[in-house]
Amino acid sequence: MFVYLVTFVLVFLLARLAETNRPSLPEELPRKWNLPALLVAAVLILVSALRWGVGSDYWNYHANFPDYAREFTEEFSIFGEPGIRFFAWLGMQINEDSATMFALAAFVTIGLIIRTLWKWSPAFAFSVALFILIGAW
Repeated sequence: MFVYLVTFVLVFLLARLAETNRPSLPEELPRKWNLPALLVAAVLILVSALRWGVGSDYWNYHANFPDYAREFTEEFSIFGEPGIRFFAWLGMQINEDSATMFALAAFVTIGLIIRTLWKWSPAFAFSVALFILIGAW
């Protein structure tokens, strides 16, 4: 829990700092990246990517990692889940470890979310705080 508290405080302070150097009026959207905003994304991605055993589904994904990697091409159907299998397959090519799959998923999903929040939210720090506190992160 301590890691989450430190991460939340650090990310919120960085997000507030990022807001001081960017336009906030809707007519000035979308925004370009600045260093504090990039650091917000980097911290959230790194904490998420380096997690171990966190979440009720972690061990299920870890145990199924080899099957996900092997089934990648078979899951392109209407009820298939090719996303996690693509990350597993790519992780298998890079490192043959489920940690790589988790890191790739964190980079893509959290990176895209923070990019969208930064680009379009007039209240970036508040949006990031909600993203963390509602459990989406």
